[in-house]
Amino acid sequence: MANPTRAQAIKALLDAKTQPDLAALYHPGMECQVNVARDEGIRKDGYKDKRTQSYTDGVQTWYAFRIPKHSWSEPEDNSGLEMTWAIFEHAEGIGMTGWCFTELRSRWVAFDFDAIVGHSERHAKKMSDQELEEVKAKACAIPWVTVRRSASGSGLHLYVHFADPVPTKDHVEHAALARAVLSEMSALAGFDFQSKVDTCGGNMWVWHRKMPRGASGTQVDGIGLQLVRRAPQDYPGEPKEWRRHAKVVKGERRKALPAFAEGREATFEETVGQQPRVPLDVEHKDHLEWARLNGAWGWWESDHHMWVTHTWHLRRLFEAFKAAGKPMRGNFQTISPGTQTDEQNCFLFPMRNGAWSVRRYSPGTAEHPSWDQDGKGWTRCYFNRDPDLRSAARGKGGVETDKGSFQFPTLEDAEGTVRLLGGDLQVPAAVRPRPGRLMPHKDGRRVVVAVDQHPNDDASAMKGWWSEKGKEWRIVVNANARLEQDNEVGSFDDQIRHCTNETRVDAGWFVKVDDHWNAEPKSHVTLALMASGRKKLEADLLMGASVQKPWVIVNRPFEDEYPGDRTWNRSRVRLRFPRTDEVGEFPTWRRVLSHIFRELDSALLTNGWAQANDVKTGGEWGELWIASMIQNPYAPTPYIFAWSDEQDTGKSTFHEMMTLIMTDDGVVEANKAVEGKDVFNGQMEGAVLCYIEELDLQKNKTAYERIKNWVTSPRISIRKLYVDAYQMPNTTH
Repeated sequence: MANPTRAQAIKALLDAKTQPDLAALYHPGMECQVNVARDEGIRKDGYKDKRTQSYTDGVQTWYAFRIPKHSWSEPEDNSGLEMTWAIFEHAEGIGMTGWCFTELRSRWVAFDFDAIVGHSERHAKKMSDQELEEVKAKACAIPWVTVRRSASGSGLHLYVHFADPVPTKDHVEHAALARAVLSEMSALAGFDFQSKVDTCGGNMWVWHRKMPRGASGTQVDGIGLQLVRRAPQDYPGEPKEWRRHAKVVKGERRKALPAFAEGREATFEETVGQQPRVPLDVEHKDHLEWARLNGAWGWWESDHHMWVTHTWHLRRLFEAFKAAGKPMRGNFQTISPGTQTDEQNCFLFPMRNGAWSVRRYSPGTAEHPSWDQDGKGWTRCYFNRDPDLRSAARGKGGVETDKGSFQFPTLEDAEGTVRLLGGDLQVPAAVRPRPGRLMPHKDGRRVVVAVDQHPNDDASAMKGWWSEKGKEWRIVVNANARLEQDNEVGSFDDQIRHCTNETRVDAGWFVKVDDHWNAEPKSHVTLALMASGRKKLEADLLMGASVQKPWVIVNRPFEDEYPGDRTWNRSRVRLRFPRTDEVGEFPTWRRVLSHIFRELDSALLTNGWAQANDVKTGGEWGELWIASMIQNPYAPTPYIFAWSDEQDTGKSTFHEMMTLIMTDDGVVEANKAVEGKDVFNGQMEGAVLCYIEELDLQKNKTAYERIKNWVTSPRISIRKLYVDAYQMPNTTH
């Protein structure tokens, strides 16, 4: 009797062992991963990814495989190959992604949220029971999200099925589509799913050995992969511009880049990084819900915590809320005629109290006079925010003078400005058509309104006004006289920055010179502002505002310069090559690592951890050590001690070869930090690999204690010359 094909074997196992609705999702065209257990076999080849590992017992050889081959590029159907080993005996888990490679369409996408129980202490995305309950509640509030338990029963799997399968040419596009869907879920639920998810659009177990058995002794009636809530509807259509996530999936970028930001990536990323990450409140969610129901959605970008839509839709939203008597502050105007409202032309960042800062796509874009330009040239205004004097005056045609007042074509326009600022001004009819002037009162809570006085004016009609030297009528009105509200960032933010470290301790001042940020003393910052045309008092005010809104300097290896929420990864260590999920070959590196770590070969044969994880040689252990250091630089790794009677045996080769894959500042020499009496270890700040050469620890017990602390502590104390010591996360290995 002929052996079944791979597809036939997979279907038989799923029909027998997993939840019926999950088994029904499988057909030979679905992307699928089959992992195997070692069982009583012996590993056949060198150490590999579990997706390609193989074992043998001398009679048969079983191995992991993926259907199709080359799913990341040109999919090749291998589902019809003969099944040469017993899948019921040796399969450990079977998973699907939701991508149909024969139709080149995504039928569904899914997301994995892991529990703390049953996962390694180093698993960065594991969640408490309370967090998982929140994920479940938020997901169940979205009409097109199906919720079920994970394979072990302790975590959660979320599924989103498409009403019409979405065309996707490979696994990369499928995973990009999944990221876009997850981003939209975050906006609709007001919850950051993306920061919690462990698997996004990748392989989801639809059967696994770890599934608990139920009362009848079978896995099918156990809690593993049990359905919690079936979505009442499928996802309609497809997310806007979802292909922007493809470079993130391929490891070429850490965050998705919208098409409008291409060519100005640095400016866009710095603008995003400046924004405080304000959680969506009830008003924000109301705006988004109205947009979703009224053809104004665009998309939500979780990577940048921003909403992308069209200014004409914002105007519609503003008018709709006003007409319905819902809270809507200030005013909103746009010159966009609304002829292409199926497209998008602006991006918004949430601010406090339901407000948004709005920017047009292209810097310098012409807009309504109520808009201005931020420090990077983006055309900007605010939505649902009490206006400040400057923006309100501009919106009514006011022109700012060199003395800080605003000149209006008519006093009626000045009257409208005062009302926008919350004041009540009744302008006498006789002076209404005259040009008017408005200026902030020195107390900052009132405004002064002025109009030219004519010789034949009736003073009795100017009740509440006084005559200023017989030249003009003036009146003081209670209204917001601040020139600028509490903006998300000031225009000065692109010229000067006050910084703290992660413990909120002063980290100094920085001034932008050409395209570089220079560390400068406070006195130099004042001089720089005055050189740019600011008066001394104004320079002091700008510096005070910078102190109130500091940047936080962080050292996060392999992350972007601007991670977001006003953090500045100024001196970050970078990889020299983009990350990839594809399994490659590196024979030269393997030969070098086998040489350097060969003395571990015999010890690993009897080590319990190595046996459980099929690590047989020192070279394989070295590969995993490097992988751990790069994938999670905050996780501690064992201290490596290399010793030889002779020189030129390859000890230094290990740290030297690391500079081929990360920038030089990631690999630092740390002898001075352990040899001296005083610990000045500034060179270790943000470093990933530290090496110490030719040091006799028997003669230097202090060095031993310092090394032990750096290897085991989650935080490290950094002390530089003339600077007080401060704590930071330990990324050294």
